[in-house]
Amino acid sequence: MVQGKADVPQLSTQQSDVMLKAHKALTYGVHIDSPGMHRSIEHNSVAFADDTDGQVSCDTTERMILGRVIRRLQHSGQTWNDLANLCGGLIAHHKCMWQLLTWQDDSGHLQPVLDQPEDAVVLQDGKGACSAIDYVPPDKPNIGHTSRPRYQR
Repeated sequence: MVQGKADVPQLSTQQSDVMLKAHKALTYGVHIDSPGMHRSIEHNSVAFADDTDGQVSCDTTERMILGRVIRRLQHSGQTWNDLANLCGGLIAHHKCMWQLLTWQDDSGHLQPVLDQPEDAVVLQDGKGACSAIDYVPPDKPNIGHTSRPRYQR
């Protein structure tokens, strides 16, 4: 696609649609049941122009849930990276970030867990180079690359 041509929006929309459908077919996404268990939501990614947010979840009754959800997140990110590469695109790993939203029971009240997980999310580019993706704590905003400070452990 040549930027500025009249057919670019249509082609870009079609390409994004195919990529999002492929990503949904190949990764886990999020599944949330309503409290009454009569409705549920399945969600995989949100995309706008060249920005995509992917989400994953795990059943909270599973053992070793943190490790599993981080592996699913890494698989989701790597799948999106590979799909972008197949279409001639490139993911700027230095602009990527990940967050983990978890809670613990504190005498009947749910409190967010703010500690950084031991596991890391590492993505491989199309040439085989690996990049550790920045972790952003759940109490910090997901506000993009240019205005986002790097958080320390």
